[in-house]
Amino acid sequence: MLTGLLPAHFRATYTLNQAFYDRSKLRDDIIDRYARYLHIPGSQYVLSEVIDQLVPANVTEFIAGIKTISSPTLILWGEEDRLVPLSSATRLNHDIAKSELITLPKCGHVPQEECPKRTAEVLMSFMRGVPE
Repeated sequence: MLTGLLPAHFRATYTLNQAFYDRSKLRDDIIDRYARYLHIPGSQYVLSEVIDQLVPANVTEFIAGIKTISSPTLILWGEEDRLVPLSSATRLNHDIAKSELITLPKCGHVPQEECPKRTAEVLMSFMRGVPE
């Protein structure tokens, strides 16, 4: 794969620039951490496998299966996600009976990196409300 020929730091920078809404929050230490993982032997293979499996061969069955989810489900989405549109979150929220959609304004595809405090607050609040 051609992306494996590009330097890890370049790939991490490019990808995270697409994922972050507020690029001023994209610090060097975050880029360095992602680049470090790209140096692990086999990481390129794993990434290519994940990408290949993003759209499963049995899409119709997969989508139908989403509607059978009966567990309480949190859907946490950055309102400014440029990689996966907010309409996908809305669709999941509609299709999963016990789902709760929380959107984070001024946040992109990786809320755990871009808005970590708010992400943690939402997760903790959701988990407190889920019966054991």
